[in-house]
Amino acid sequence: MKRKVLTRKIIYILLALALFNLLITYFFAQTVEVESLKSLVSVLQNTSAMIFAISGIWVAYLYPSAISGLLTKEFDQSLKDKSNNSLSRLRLMVGVIVLSGFVMAGIILLMIFASLIENTNLYIENQSFFNGIGLFTILFFSEIQLFSLYSVLASSVSFIIELGNVINGKQAAKKFHVTSHLDD
Repeated sequence: MKRKVLTRKIIYILLALALFNLLITYFFAQTVEVESLKSLVSVLQNTSAMIFAISGIWVAYLYPSAISGLLTKEFDQSLKDKSNNSLSRLRLMVGVIVLSGFVMAGIILLMIFASLIENTNLYIENQSFFNGIGLFTILFFSEIQLFSLYSVLASSVSFIIELGNVINGKQAAKKFHVTSHLDD
């Protein structure tokens, strides 16, 4: 049931973004300069590369942690919880990598398409239409990258908070001479 609700929310968000992009495109397709779109494409490429790198580091860190509880003989609840937490963060990071890969592939295809049609009569006669398609697509890719960037930043902040809680928990346990699973 939760999955259906989440899927429905995602569909509503995507529809709202598509409507927003259509409105922006409608009002600005005639006035947008191709050079400004090219600048934004460059920013998207750099952002995708950055997100790929950071997410790749996360995956390299999380993958062993996510499966460690599954491969040890002394499987206990604390290892299971740690593995589940790492697995959910790993899923998020892999999803971010997939989204950024989608954006990178989309940018490549958009640039190929733009290069092929930019000197044709079809483009010259319908320049504002094609600029609108480009603007709509770049807005869509920008929103995906903003979501991906937010996911990476939120996951990093969450990790720092969790690390601080573990460190503070160990310090408190030492201060009060309490032994717990935090000493592992």
